[in-house]
Amino acid sequence: MGESVHLSRIGDVKAVFHRPVEGEIKACCVRRTSTGKWFVTLSCEAEPVALPAVDSAVGIDVGLASFATMSDGSEIEPPRFYRNDEKDLKRVQRLLSKEAKGTPGRRRRRNASSNARVAILSYPGMLMLLVIS
Repeated sequence: MGESVHLSRIGDVKAVFHRPVEGEIKACCVRRTSTGKWFVTLSCEAEPVALPAVDSAVGIDVGLASFATMSDGSEIEPPRFYRNDEKDLKRVQRLLSKEAKGTPGRRRRRNASSNARVAILSYPGMLMLLVIS
């Protein structure tokens, strides 16, 4: 596999792997984002790995005031990444709405708007939110 992925009808494509591939690759999904970046998702079949036994357990309560409250009393604050970047996204979308359709300026503003949305969704904590939801 190395540093490339072989796609049928396309050939070898240079790739960056963020983790090693474990097991046998069964399928792949190729997609393009609104910003023009390409991603390949590989579905693999692997043997399940048993986790080590642990004597202690913690209960988790997901709420509105605090993102999560553990049974031992500790709290996890809700992530504010959307609220922090909302002002930037609002400004970019407002500038996009003022551009005339079909102009190069509108194309640039549309790309900036897409980049702002991708920046919001690419936070490391976002993956945790998607898994829990």
